[in-house]
Amino acid sequence: MEIYSFTYEFNTMGVNFFYILIFLTCSLSIAQADYNSCNSPGELCPQVFLPVSNIGANVTFCPSCEDDFTNCFTPYNTVWLTFQTNDNGGNAFISGNNVTYNAGVNNNNNSFSLMVLETTIPCSASAYTEIDCLAEQQGAFTLEIEDLEPNKIYYIVISGTRVGPGALDPSEFTMDLRVSGEAVNRPPAQIILGSTTPVTCTNLPVEMIVNMDFCPGEYEINWYRNDEFWFTSASNVIVVEDLEDNDIIRAETSCFEECPVDVVSNSIFFTVLDFFVNAGPDREILKGESVQLAGSTSGVNYYWEPELWLSDPTVLDPIAFPEQTTTFFLTATNGECELTDEMTIIVRNDLVIPSIFSPNGDGINDTWEILGAERYPNMLIEVYDRWGQKVFESISYNEDKFWDGTYRGKLLRTSTYYYVINLNDPTADETILKGPVSIVR
Repeated sequence: MEIYSFTYEFNTMGVNFFYILIFLTCSLSIAQADYNSCNSPGELCPQVFLPVSNIGANVTFCPSCEDDFTNCFTPYNTVWLTFQTNDNGGNAFISGNNVTYNAGVNNNNNSFSLMVLETTIPCSASAYTEIDCLAEQQGAFTLEIEDLEPNKIYYIVISGTRVGPGALDPSEFTMDLRVSGEAVNRPPAQIILGSTTPVTCTNLPVEMIVNMDFCPGEYEINWYRNDEFWFTSASNVIVVEDLEDNDIIRAETSCFEECPVDVVSNSIFFTVLDFFVNAGPDREILKGESVQLAGSTSGVNYYWEPELWLSDPTVLDPIAFPEQTTTFFLTATNGECELTDEMTIIVRNDLVIPSIFSPNGDGINDTWEILGAERYPNMLIEVYDRWGQKVFESISYNEDKFWDGTYRGKLLRTSTYYYVINLNDPTADETILKGPVSIVR
């Protein structure tokens, strides 16, 4: 019954109401930007024009709701925007350009109203404080707002009006809106790219640092190499080793968390000098021997380190006679930078310890002869059988003391024995030598 009653009442209210209802229904079906709501306002950034439209916008009425106000004007189809003041505050200017109306609404009787407000409770009309207002404006405008507080968010609400002869519907419009002035302006952000050197050598590390001026907020830096994206870093300092000659490097980042601004650094042109240094292969010698090094380079100046145990550290092929295992470094320069390569000479103890001998009286290999033993006059040799009994001992070892395979004047049986040699020489790489020696007949 209620449905039939509503239908009857609608039919008796006349054609005009029918058309109004159709318009409102169509208006609500038009897609509208999020800033139709105070809870999701558009953001005005300093000195930047933002396209704004209230086409398809509506109002939200309820006690203390966002559009429950009559300050300056009655809201009909509102859109909401915000801006934030800087650390100083002061005066600001709200400017609107390129105002265009929907010609299908109210013919030429179109205008809009605008209010700037602050609030202690977002989107609650009972907490609004009007800062300034512009009523029934038709074209471009500039509204100066004085004495804004620093670091504070302000709201701008704009609505179409319904005024003038024959105006049945609120005006619909588009415009470009901007906020400017001392209260919102920011110093121009910039980033400056620097490097330890624009001239380097192949494969040498190069440090690059981005210095930022007036660029607050968390940031990532995008690096570009020869105008192509290279990589992203979370730090403003990087170290790279793969630069090539004529590489051009620049950095880009985004400054400010609110109203971010993309900033591009200066570019650095790198000269990468290519020359080689080769210290030669590692070598192995017996203690007391010498070896000729085989360095090579295309550099103009070069030297070896350490100088100790070298015949001449300023030539590429000096004679080296190290007494212990030593790493030698060949460093070369080409007038702009230097490169270093290394090689190691491993010095082995000059003892030749046989693992077998045959004391059978044939005059061949009858004694355990250790070559080089005379270089260690304090050497202690001990030989044990498999049960741990010492069968031979000698302090120093020479031809007169070579072991003949006997113990207390008797020939030992064919078996494997074990020696422990203490060189008693602090300059030796290994002072204790152990191993097996076998008697065979």
